[in-house]
Amino acid sequence: RPSPEARQWASVAADELKFGLPLFEANHWMLQFGKGESDHAGLNRNISRAESLFRRILEENADQPDRILEIQHHLDGLYVARRLIENTFFAKTRSDMMNLHTVMILYFVENNQWPEAPVVSEEAAKLTKELRIKNYTRDRLTYRLLLENTGDRSEILLEGNDSGSKVTFLSKE
Repeated sequence: RPSPEARQWASVAADELKFGLPLFEANHWMLQFGKGESDHAGLNRNISRAESLFRRILEENADQPDRILEIQHHLDGLYVARRLIENTFFAKTRSDMMNLHTVMILYFVENNQWPEAPVVSEEAAKLTKELRIKNYTRDRLTYRLLLENTGDRSEILLEGNDSGSKVTFLSKE
């Protein structure tokens, strides 16, 4: 028969496995946000890892309201962080598209035509490493550029002419 002291240590170890260690690991993934990770997909991966661990902790500690409250606070914070990150990347991508359109307008003014696909690809790569051209068509007055965000697989449609452009964010398929 195990002694009362051995049973106490077994209880502490079991508790550590269902709360302490997963909480430590989830906090580790949350701390990765501030370590210079600027890759959209990488940030989302870290958030998903932390969320998964917190949800597991919720399931395994359903009988402990104080722990549920603590973990729910963490999940709420991750939700807010995910929305902020999405909004930041959305704004950055929109800015990149406007900058790309400006480059294309300058090319149009200098050459009296829209740039060839390799030029567009090169200019897009200067702005961000997360975009690749899926489709590019042009005629004398307009262009249509479909880009894929390699981080989250979403698509961005940039349509323009010499007087302006339109950016459309297409949903992930």
